[in-house]
Amino acid sequence: MQNDETDFYGKNYWFKHQTDGLGLPDLMTRVRTDFLDRYPHWLKLVYDLGFRSGRTLEIGCGHGGFVYLLRTLGFDASGLELSPWLADFARERYRVPMYCGLLEQQPILARSLDLILLFDVMEHLERPLEFLSQCFALVDEGGRILLQTPCVPSGCGYSEL
Repeated sequence: MQNDETDFYGKNYWFKHQTDGLGLPDLMTRVRTDFLDRYPHWLKLVYDLGFRSGRTLEIGCGHGGFVYLLRTLGFDASGLELSPWLADFARERYRVPMYCGLLEQQPILARSLDLILLFDVMEHLERPLEFLSQCFALVDEGGRILLQTPCVPSGCGYSEL
């Protein structure tokens, strides 16, 4: 795995910024806890939309564990991460298909997806409406985009939650 020092969402983000800067668990802790903590909730949301399979892209998939879970349940799922280091981590740990880089740079055909997942991604975007337009172009008729954003009191940091 590579780690470019200019890779903001790479190794330093997960092992330094997340822990020291935000007071959140590091990547390896998340690998262990997400299956019990976050994924049951996310899977319920996916099931509540009526999906039990389908061509699925999780954008900002982190370590790739949810992509792995979806694949084990029969989804044709893949992930997208900005960080080459994190995309490599997901490929090596879970053997899941990963895209790396910006969404518009990926070889994903228009109307080729049934479901796009965006969990805690929107707050990182400079142009969220433009990004959502790109997502809508990729979703087939009858498909869905499921997004989740944090609900944090104004001016409140992670250490205060």
